[in-house]
Amino acid sequence: MIVFGGTKGREEPRGIVADICPNCQEVRAFAVIDQYEVPHLYYVSMGKGTLRGTSMRCVECRTLCSFDEHKYREVMPCDLADGSDLRELVCRTHPRLLGALPVQRRSKCLACGYQREQPFRFCPQCGQ
Repeated sequence: MIVFGGTKGREEPRGIVADICPNCQEVRAFAVIDQYEVPHLYYVSMGKGTLRGTSMRCVECRTLCSFDEHKYREVMPCDLADGSDLRELVCRTHPRLLGALPVQRRSKCLACGYQREQPFRFCPQCGQ
């Protein structure tokens, strides 16, 4: 005799996209997450399940939003997104947002010449 246990939910990350967060009101990276309904037998999953929906979550404030696949050029895989900055993410996933990005100022240390994208009070290279 086999007793069917029911179904349970499973989330699987698909990748990263850029969009304007409704909570932060700025361009942010969003994790795209697929939600599956998986049948189980005594809490042991039986297969991969059925895709029930896809949502996206802001990586800064964790606000959950609906995901419209047609709005984005592509979904950047998580492993590629780890090494990229927000500007590259916008270019690859949602290029219409380029005008909404803040102008980046490069900061340069007067003592050693070290440069980075964000302003700094003390140079991370030489400490001045």
